[in-house]
Amino acid sequence: MSFVPLKDGYNTWTVGLKSIQVVGNATPIPLTPNMPILVDSGATYFYLPRRVLEALMVAVKSTIDPTGRRVALKEAQGEPPVLRNCADREYLPPLQVAFTSQDGSNVTVVIPQEVYVQVYDTDAGQLCALLLRESSQGEEDISIGQNLLRRYYLYFQYDQRRIGFADTMKVPSKPKGRIAAFQKRRAVRPM
Repeated sequence: MSFVPLKDGYNTWTVGLKSIQVVGNATPIPLTPNMPILVDSGATYFYLPRRVLEALMVAVKSTIDPTGRRVALKEAQGEPPVLRNCADREYLPPLQVAFTSQDGSNVTVVIPQEVYVQVYDTDAGQLCALLLRESSQGEEDISIGQNLLRRYYLYFQYDQRRIGFADTMKVPSKPKGRIAAFQKRRAVRPM
């Protein structure tokens, strides 16, 4: 488990954000170094200032172009981007978010497209929305919903002023082998 300290001056689960990157794109997303980011257990979206959200969407689109697939994203002011075809979700790149750890190194989490693209059933059919939204009008605050970090076990330790991040099991483990007595079909009796 890697720990990220809470930022001083905040009474919330606010930590330092080092970077946001689109996997497959080397273009850095413009951020102030060690920018505060709220890890919000009650939120669903990744809320970003307009300039950061716009740069992130440009980077996402630039990784789709080389695939040769025409992925149509509908964007509207104040609304999350929406895929015109939900099958295109697989062509979107994962997002990589790096937090500042206690020793100054990076604690990096990866948010795959199946996590940051939410499928909704509507009367008109399926709707796939990217869980990326602009922060409130004019705000520079960044917050990430714990829903987007569900691949990770988060350990909130307010008394130690930190959040622990641990990747959950990536590959399901095989069931353990049967006990020898059961393999040989012998009866097991208590002694």
